[in-house]
Amino acid sequence: MIETLRERILAVPAAVQSAAWMAVVLLAGVVTWWGFSAWRAADVLRDRAETVAALLERDAADTAEDSRKRAPAIARLGERRFFSPAPPQAFRNARGVLGDRVLYSGGQSFKVGDNAMGATVKEIGLTHVELEFEGETVRVNFGGGGGSRSGSSGRRRGRRSRR
Repeated sequence: MIETLRERILAVPAAVQSAAWMAVVLLAGVVTWWGFSAWRAADVLRDRAETVAALLERDAADTAEDSRKRAPAIARLGERRFFSPAPPQAFRNARGVLGDRVLYSGGQSFKVGDNAMGATVKEIGLTHVELEFEGETVRVNFGGGGGSRSGSSGRRRGRRSRR
């Protein structure tokens, strides 16, 4: 029986044998990669769980006054999802201000007191809007109109610097 098996193996062309070995090596690599990815994901989850446990431990050791100061933050912490990404915050994509309304793409506009995509509009200024989201104030600036706030290179337009 062993002789018959040897004869059959020797009858297989060398190219087919090489392809079979390459498939085995490739499969071993994929299995190793998958195992490493699962191990790394478990490490990330363990780190997040340790962070939450440390926060809860610290909260339990705090005095009543400290706990009262941190209560809003702890409440927000409990509402957040640690093991999945945060939901998108579309209210941060305000385009500008027109009169007493803040403008968003798609023709949407909101005034003070309105719910703008999950956040409450608190203040509308000439160059900014302040929104309240999960108990925190978020300020979206639009610039002063006198130039760019995104940083300038210090050179004037139309003039080349010589170096």
